[in-house]
Parts: sequence; structure tokens; C-alpha cells
Amino acid sequence: MNKLAGRFLGGNNKANRDAIISANPSLRQNPNNIIVGRTYAIPAIKGAAPVAAAPAPAPAVATHVAAAKPAAPATSQQQYWYTVKENDNLWRIAADQLGDGNAWTTIKELNRDLLKSGDALHPKMRLRLPAKPVVSAN
Repeated sequence: MNKLAGRFLGGNNKANRDAIISANPSLRQNPNNIIVGRTYAIPAIKGAAPVAAAPAPAPAVATHVAAAKPAAPATSQQQYWYTVKENDNLWRIAADQLGDGNAWTTIKELNRDLLKSGDALHPKMRLRLPAKPVVSAN
């Protein structure tokens, strides 16, 4: 419930959690019993800027979210996949693929769902990497 409120309503607070519970009667008895695969209604936020410009103001409409979808890290940049090789580590991958070994923290953040137990990498593991920087010839 906390993650839904934070991700879709802009903050994990009591008012946002209560709004989700109000929109989903199945959550009233046990709000923390989010079931994978079930779709939940997320109420529209009053006063929030619309995602896309509409020709005329529309009434507030609930957004439906499926709890089964894995959350991908939010990013404005494109990403690509890298397959870990024998003896790879995050710094080496960052240096070889991104041109800067210090970018290992970005790789770790993009893959926090895979790297729950520290920085342990295994051969054939697939990691998300940020788009490679574009080099201009000025």
C-alpha cells in the first residue's frame, strides 16, 4: 500500500493511502493485503496537472493499476541490457560500457531489484544500463 501511494499519488501519507483504500473496497478489511495479479483503482489527484493536454476539462477518473507488473526504474533516458561475464564487477562494467568506472552507482540503482544482496554478480545475469553518452566531435 505504501509503495502504491508513493508511486502513483506522489507521496506515502495517510490521506493518499486512505484514498486508495476508499477506491478499492477489497482493501478495507486489510489494506496491506495487496494481491499480485489483481487490478486496483488509483484515484485521480485533485489539482494535479494532467498527464496529457485535454481539449476540455474532464471529470476525475480513477486510474487502474495491476499489482502484478514489476516496477521498472523511472528514468527519462533510454536503457539497454548487458549480460554479465565471468569476473565482471560493477566498476569494470561501468568503465567498459559507459566510459567511467564511477558510473557503477548508476548501474546499481537501475538494478536494485536484482542486486538486493549487495553487489554480487553472476555470469549470464542481465543488467540494465543507462544509454551510452553521446560523444560530439566539435
